[in-house]
Amino acid sequence: MIVFSFMRLISGCKAVVVAVFLTLSFFAGHAQRAAEVFGKNRVQYRTFNWQYISSDNFDVYYYDERRRVATEAIQYLESEFDRITDLIGYPPYLKTKVFLYNSVTDLQQSNMGIISQQFSPGQTEFIKPYVEIAHPGTLDEFKEELVLKVSDLLVNEMMFGGSLKDMFQNAVLLNLPDWFIDGASLYVAKGWNPDMDDFARQFVVSKRANRALKLTGAEAALVGHSIWNYIVEKYGKGSMANILNYTRVIRNEQKSMYMTLGVSFKQLMSDWKKFYATEQERVQQSYSTPSDSIRFTPRHRKSVVFTTVKISPDGRNVAYAENDRGKFTVMVKSLENGSETKILDGGNKVFRQAVDYHIPLISWSDDHTLGVIGVKNGEYIFWLYDLSTRSKIPRQLDR
Repeated sequence: MIVFSFMRLISGCKAVVVAVFLTLSFFAGHAQRAAEVFGKNRVQYRTFNWQYISSDNFDVYYYDERRRVATEAIQYLESEFDRITDLIGYPPYLKTKVFLYNSVTDLQQSNMGIISQQFSPGQTEFIKPYVEIAHPGTLDEFKEELVLKVSDLLVNEMMFGGSLKDMFQNAVLLNLPDWFIDGASLYVAKGWNPDMDDFARQFVVSKRANRALKLTGAEAALVGHSIWNYIVEKYGKGSMANILNYTRVIRNEQKSMYMTLGVSFKQLMSDWKKFYATEQERVQQSYSTPSDSIRFTPRHRKSVVFTTVKISPDGRNVAYAENDRGKFTVMVKSLENGSETKILDGGNKVFRQAVDYHIPLISWSDDHTLGVIGVKNGEYIFWLYDLSTRSKIPRQLDR
């Protein structure tokens, strides 16, 4: 492996980019990379001294003293490369660039990808020619994120092309639903697991199944994941690559499925529902529904995630943390009278960026003292909160 290094350039001003349709098709992929890196700036608290290592199919970029992590990442990606490309039936023409960040906090300071080039409302969005990954904290989660991001990039590159010219042309002519693209990426990266099995079985017997193909975002990806799993289980792994390649040519996912599988798309969707509904009936026979519990919190926005719940050692209070797209709140609720106290809040809401739902971390030191780890101005801060005096002491943590 060869090691290179370079300093990341930080632009202190905002750039206004005017895109003219007639000139777009003449720009190569390198122009897209430049526009991605040197566009508007996010708030940054540090600079990154990037280095990278190379292998046959990947360039993995890292900073600080993380060469060992980058080496493990590139070895794992190479071990998964043949499986991914064989399953989708597409070998990329260029090396895939992977940028590794030490944390989600660092990733949120990245300028790459900040310019989302759109030429009609909600329709045309170009694919970034690289992936950015924040280390989630555990090796298993890190490997899962690596494969998911690379799989997603390769599936999109397969469908829409690698150059700016190809992406613009295909984005106009090829309008694929979220369930098809994102579901394929999920299946390639994760295969099938008990959690997805639970989701699929419960989904097909719900009212939402009637509009499954109209869903967008994360739920559409899960639906697509289950459809691709059914196709592979019923028709074999080779059917996935055939469908994807036919779609590239004829620009219609439903006709591609008909040509590959020999059944109409309407019949395929009926068989998909029946497959998981039958499984749900079987599981339901041995399933015992738990009794209802008292609602702990009032209704909240769908974007709010409850990350941690901790009961005090004396059992009189419970502390819990909410995270709303990066902005977090820590609350303490009395189990005796139901009163709630806000301990602290922090962070910032982010849009179309990764969110670290591990933050904040909370733990009781004793009956009246709560420890909290959160993020402030790009740094991890440790707070000790005393319920008796209602005071908190912040301490900055070393990286």
